[in-house]
Amino acid sequence: MFGLGRSPHEDLAKRVDQLGIDSRELGARAHVDPERVANALESDIDLEAILSVREVKRIVSVLEMDFLRLFAIPCAFCKQADQRFAELRSLPRNELIARRRGDLGLMSQEELLAKLGITDWFRKNSDRTWAQNRMRLWRAIEERPDSLDDLSLDQVRVLNRVLVLPVQLLLGVQCRECGS
Repeated sequence: MFGLGRSPHEDLAKRVDQLGIDSRELGARAHVDPERVANALESDIDLEAILSVREVKRIVSVLEMDFLRLFAIPCAFCKQADQRFAELRSLPRNELIARRRGDLGLMSQEELLAKLGITDWFRKNSDRTWAQNRMRLWRAIEERPDSLDDLSLDQVRVLNRVLVLPVQLLLGVQCRECGS
């Protein structure tokens, strides 16, 4: 989403100003480290690549903003363009990933991670603690319904390049217009 003329961090910062709060107060309300909030208000990179989806959801919720609109993610269901995925809406996200992986002929989560390029990346960085932590997050994506919230928005987008699902399903956010 970088460089497309939209700046979600600027929209967040504008809303923070409208509410008359600062990054410390927003961080306290959203239960996110205030320094991480301040960085996210200054940069889309921090907002979309550093913060976890869980942290971004909390911030967006406190600011009473529309997640999909903020990140210019079109609803796949409003115009009924993607009804082929309608039956998947009720699945927990970890089951959604497992089912879609199977539909794509990827027999294991390791095959999915290899297709994403995560396995090769990890081989090159496995001696680094941060890489080990990141790999733990990737390996957990099918363990709990909310495990994707531990990844960043950019990582969920990477995952979706292979799964090719409505990204709102992977993010676990509803459209304010149609409720899907």
